[in-house]
Amino acid sequence: MKVLIRRPNDKEKEIMKKCEIWEHKKGVFDWEYKDKQETCLIIKGSASVKGKNESAEYFFKEGDLVTFPTNWDCQWKITEDMKKYYIFDYDFNS
Repeated sequence: MKVLIRRPNDKEKEIMKKCEIWEHKKGVFDWEYKDKQETCLIIKGSASVKGKNESAEYFFKEGDLVTFPTNWDCQWKITEDMKKYYIFDYDFNS
């Protein structure tokens, strides 16, 4: 599975700023994205994620728009306290 990381355009930023906020302190934890794709805009902090049984590690930070695939098991490593807007199964092209 591939995590998509990029800089959002102005329209995407406006959409994300209306979404729920999630916060987590520095640390490591396992997570599973079940049945839903998540897109988030990193407000502050930095982290990396790595899929279980995968070699690729994905790094992201403040200002990045990150999309996690559906049905993906991973491990989060938050290197700076994280705050993000998040939304599930949203199509930015519609």
